[in-house]
This record gives sequence, structure tokens and C-alpha cells, in this order.
Amino acid sequence: MSNTLVCSIELSKIDGITVTVKNASGKITQTIVMNGTSITTKVAGEKSTSTITQDAESFLFKVAGPEETSTITQKQDEVTIKVKNYKVDAEKIEMISSQDSSHTASGKMNVTSTKDMTVSSSAKYSLSSTGAMSLDSSAGLTEASSWMIIAAEIYGVMLSAKMLMRDKAPPAVKVAAE
Repeated sequence: MSNTLVCSIELSKIDGITVTVKNASGKITQTIVMNGTSITTKVAGEKSTSTITQDAESFLFKVAGPEETSTITQKQDEVTIKVKNYKVDAEKIEMISSQDSSHTASGKMNVTSTKDMTVSSSAKYSLSSTGAMSLDSSAGLTEASSWMIIAAEIYGVMLSAKMLMRDKAPPAVKVAAE
């Protein structure tokens, strides 16, 4: 029979228990190893292998393919995900941290909303760039920010949070005609 599985159970007082199921026609080998300190479940295919290892301190999920490997490591106080592409597809996402948070992109970073968007701070807010900055709106800008942008263009000024909090426009500058 071409669909026959080869199954084995090995018992060892030193190595523990190993259960193996080999599917020659599907080119898949499934293995469970319990060695007294950890349990490892492995499914090895022709091109990829997935492994789950559990011990008293952690879980390790690993998928190794011909070009890439991804891992998820979970400990009591940390979850680490290492992967080439990370995607979340959800109806709603809420992230809350009780301590500092940071997001770093070594390449370009985009944040996009198809509806209204708000960025706010209950404390100091800083926005800086080592390159050029721009602010654009197809619906126009509020009066307070419009005069600030015009002033920035005229005087070559970089906008700052202190400047945006002014109650009135800066004094007018007279330009002498030639």
C-alpha cells in the first residue's frame, strides 16, 4: 500500500519517549519527544519543518523553510516574534502599555487611516525630522495653523509646538519694494 504509515514508539530510561509517524508517500515525518525536561513536537515535510518545544520556562514555535525561518518565543514575562513579514488582520486593534512604548522602522514607515485620525498627548508632544517636513490637507487648514505655515514659508522657520500654541499671528514684516 502506498499510503501505509510507519509508526514507532521508543522508550528509554535516558532519552525518554519518542513517538514517530512516517508518511513516505506524503514525504512527511511527525515526531513527539518527551525527555523529562521538555516536549518537542515536529512535523518535517519535504521543504519545511515546524517545531513546537515546551519546557517549564517557555514555549518555542518555529517554522523553517528553504529560505526563511520564523519563531515565536513565549516566556512568563516576554513574547518575542522573529519573522520576515508580520501581518495582523483584525476588525479592531487596541494596544495598551503601562510603561514607555516605541516603534522603530529601519526603512520607510507609513501610518494611514481611511477615516478621521487623531494623534494626541496628555503631556509634552515633540515632532522632529532630520529632513524636510511638510503638512498638507486637501480640505484646507484651520486659521491658526494657516498663518503659521505662511509665516514659516516667508521666514524659513521650522514649526514647533510652542509656535503652534500662539494666540495670534506674529507681527507683520514690511518688505521694501525695489
